[in-house]
Amino acid sequence: MRTLLLILLLVPMMSFGQDNNYSMKISQYEYLTIPSWTPTPSYTLSSWIKFPLPEDTPDMWNTLFVKTIGSHHHIYFGMGGELGSYYADAHHGCGYFENDISDGFHHIASVAKNDSTKFYVDGNLVGSIGLQVIENIDYIGNWYDPTTTPTLSLNQQMGIIDEVTIWGIALSQQEIQNYMNCPPTGNESNLIAYLNFEEGGGIIANDLSPNGNNGSITGAIYDADTPPVNCHAGLSELKNTTKQLIKIIDVLGRETPFKPNTPLLYIYDDGTVERKVVLK
Repeated sequence: MRTLLLILLLVPMMSFGQDNNYSMKISQYEYLTIPSWTPTPSYTLSSWIKFPLPEDTPDMWNTLFVKTIGSHHHIYFGMGGELGSYYADAHHGCGYFENDISDGFHHIASVAKNDSTKFYVDGNLVGSIGLQVIENIDYIGNWYDPTTTPTLSLNQQMGIIDEVTIWGIALSQQEIQNYMNCPPTGNESNLIAYLNFEEGGGIIANDLSPNGNNGSITGAIYDADTPPVNCHAGLSELKNTTKQLIKIIDVLGRETPFKPNTPLLYIYDDGTVERKVVLK
């Protein structure tokens, strides 16, 4: 341990952090399209979202994930600003409202499993509903029905979003908190899509997973307003921290013992995650 500590102090900047320079701003008549994805029996959806949400009209809905036709909203803020899902022509709210959320960026996630969906804000469970949407996901950041005129859809824009993920499994609350603090690398098992918008321009938001679920951008623009990413600590934090290491995982999400010269994720009891490689 003495040797390891010496190496960390000598190479404190060898931590593997991630830049977060751009987000995506989605306004009225704008949206992202992804290759239509059929939800697995259990799944997790998440994104950072800037609050307050757009409210161009009274009682406006704000949609994050949705099917193209049929009004199946996997995550949205619907009637009265309530967080939930819209399914089978009905609103299903979890009892948590947009007005409960302070201004600024917040991490929103839903976990669907066993005919129920749990909703998380900043890694905290805020409510649940007794169903899960099983319809495909086609659009991100707005609802679009191409069979209608644009004025009848494309009016549920989410505003500024970042670090959008789709997982083919039900993540635990701890895993949601870990990835909220330190985004995935793209190589994690069961990661279906990960859009971080770091291209900074163009009409394609690249999927960092190996699945090729790139986002096709219609009208939306890149924005420099971004949420915080805390993937590594500085030298002073390494010296003074009192947090306890819980476990070490590799870039594939597998628990592993310490390995020198290898990028690893160090998970601590305060919910923080440090990504670093120790040279030896």
